[in-house]
Parts: sequence; C-alpha cells; structure tokens
Amino acid sequence: GDSRKHRNLMKTEQLMNSFEMIGLGAQEQANIAWSLAVLDKYKSPEAIQLLQNIFTVSSTSSAHGNRIGLEHAHQLWQSVCILEDDCPEALGNVAKTTTFYSFLRDSWFREKSRPKMSSARHKNISKTLDLMGVLHYNEHDEDIDVAIVLKLDSEWTHTADKGYGTEIKRKVAVEFDGPTHFTRPHTPIRVG
Repeated sequence: GDSRKHRNLMKTEQLMNSFEMIGLGAQEQANIAWSLAVLDKYKSPEAIQLLQNIFTVSSTSSAHGNRIGLEHAHQLWQSVCILEDDCPEALGNVAKTTTFYSFLRDSWFREKSRPKMSSARHKNISKTLDLMGVLHYNEHDEDIDVAIVLKLDSEWTHTADKGYGTEIKRKVAVEFDGPTHFTRPHTPIRVG
C-alpha cells in the first residue's frame, strides 16, 4: 500500500534527478521518446526501459502540477499513438484510462482544431517556393508547415502538383521552426 507508493515516488524522483543531472529536461526527454517512436527504434529492452522512465517521469511531473509545454505534450502524444499498438509495454504507467493520457490526447486535439496561421517567415518561404515554380500546400494536414507532392516520376520539384489525382505520389514535408528548434530552453543554441 503506502510503502509501495513511497518506493515508487522515490524511484521516480531518482529518475527525474538522473535525467536532469545529464542535462535532459522535460523537452529533451520528449524529443527522445518521439525520436525512438518515429524511427521505429523502441523494441530493444533498453529502449523500452528508457521510454518507460520518460513516461513515468512526465506523468508524475504532470500529476504534481508541473506545467508540460505544448511541444512536449504533442511529442509524447505522437509517441503514445505509435507505441500503444506496436509496443504498449514501453508506455509504462500511461494507459488509456489515466489522467495523463487524457491530458496528452486533449492537448493534441485542442491544438489541431485551432485555425492555422502562417508566420512571416513561413510566408516568405512559400513565396520563394512559388518563385521557384514549386507547387506546395501551406499549413497542410497535421500541421506540416509546407507539403510538396511530387509525381512519382518527378525529377525535380517543378513537376509537383496539388496531389488531388489518384496516381501514386511522393510526398515531402518541409518543417521549419526558427533558430531555437530542439534546443535546451534555458540557454537556446541555434541549430538550424
């Protein structure tokens, strides 16, 4: 009962401290979970344990009232969507019935239902693609910044189209977020 809860809480606090000691804050942990999930690198015992630890720390932190950033929540939700069918053991204590699961899901759907607005930088990139003759979509499905749909036999982007036909296409997602994308929040480092 209470002694088991206490041991679990102590273990979670040790995990939190371990992550922080090596410079892995909440966002970096979410980056790792998302990367392992989308790259299909979550099946080894080590990856499963790491993912369990990340989800345990995140859900416990949230339960204690710590704010979880939007990008962090979205990366964890995308990871959950992949892992709940392919490798549910990697989710640890995050089950469909938990408050944390509901928080991640609701956060995702709330964000996806908002009207999409392109930034000035985004509009400039779109204008540049137009000048280059590259047909593209802005703010495409699932918040892809720019989507380029190439005909299967395309050798260059000027043969892109809007992708409405039934023929098979190659799809390219272009993402850009500015100079502090995927950097540590305390001392941002320009990475792109």
